[in-house]
Amino acid sequence: MGLLIKPPLYGNCWDKLFARMEEQSRDNQAVTKRQSETLELIKKFIDQRGCAPSVTEVAELLKLKSRSTAHSLVEQLVRKGFLTKTDKEVWTLRVVGQEDSNVLKPYEAIREENARLLQENAELRKKLAGFEKR
Repeated sequence: MGLLIKPPLYGNCWDKLFARMEEQSRDNQAVTKRQSETLELIKKFIDQRGCAPSVTEVAELLKLKSRSTAHSLVEQLVRKGFLTKTDKEVWTLRVVGQEDSNVLKPYEAIREENARLLQENAELRKKLAGFEKR
């Protein structure tokens, strides 16, 4: 909202107008039940899978037929400051204030861990094969 300058001549009339505008601003920050459900589902999804859901996944989680409805809910939460996202990138939603400690490792780290475990598994199989020959 732009800067509004209150003229000193009209006092009480302007006070009422500014009070009404502040009230509307606070109301715009309130979250609807559907938005709250969406936010909670996104939080749980990130905690469980380590990345944010796509709009299609949000629609499926909310049992919506239309992806545009899910997109609208996400955009409303972004505008209200509950979510952040990087434009034109998939899975970049972040819940404001949610700690990353519960989030799974990034995919790069998972790939490295899998490679290490595969190598360890191969070494253990060789040892086991040696014991079976005895």
